[in-house]
Amino acid sequence: MKQQMFLLILFVFSAIIGNSQAIEIGQKVPDVVLQQIINYEKPTLKLKDFKKKLVLLDFWGTGCKACIRGFPKMEALQKAFNDQIQIVLVNNESRDSTLRFFERRKSIPMPTLPMVTGDSILSSFFPHLFVPLHVWLDEDGIVRYITDSYNATAGNIRKFLDGKAPELSRMAYVANPYFSSLWDVVKDSSRQQQVYSYTLLTPWY
Repeated sequence: MKQQMFLLILFVFSAIIGNSQAIEIGQKVPDVVLQQIINYEKPTLKLKDFKKKLVLLDFWGTGCKACIRGFPKMEALQKAFNDQIQIVLVNNESRDSTLRFFERRKSIPMPTLPMVTGDSILSSFFPHLFVPLHVWLDEDGIVRYITDSYNATAGNIRKFLDGKAPELSRMAYVANPYFSSLWDVVKDSSRQQQVYSYTLLTPWY
């Protein structure tokens, strides 16, 4: 039994770090065509549709209460910054399943933000175990931050748009948790980050 559990852990860990498509901070996201789109003027969506804007990819799931509770905030941010930013919701459940989720739960208003459903492409670029997860893309489609939803605030967005470093806090997700990269974080005091804990199944610091 212990051997089987070890093999399972090894398999999960390998799947996370072995994804050759994974994109890291500082890299550009390929201009792929995304299908199963909700709340958008076109049946497909390309990230280049939002060029010259800050794009926030908000990965969520129907079983994530924090994600759902965050929808009103995300919509308010979109409204506040209007055409300077574009927030895109992303989940891996099918379009029909996502629509049924909101139809059956009248107490949860369906967001009006563009939504990518049935996703496998963006999740392969940004492999993760937990949601909500936010990816910040600059006006050229380059990944600037991979972090959690608490950092999506009006103050941080304004700083980003003004060319200043936003004050990100709480947990930041390690997209490719190689131990060498983790050690770089520990030894680089200029980044002012401290590793509190790190496990194979939950690659957070």
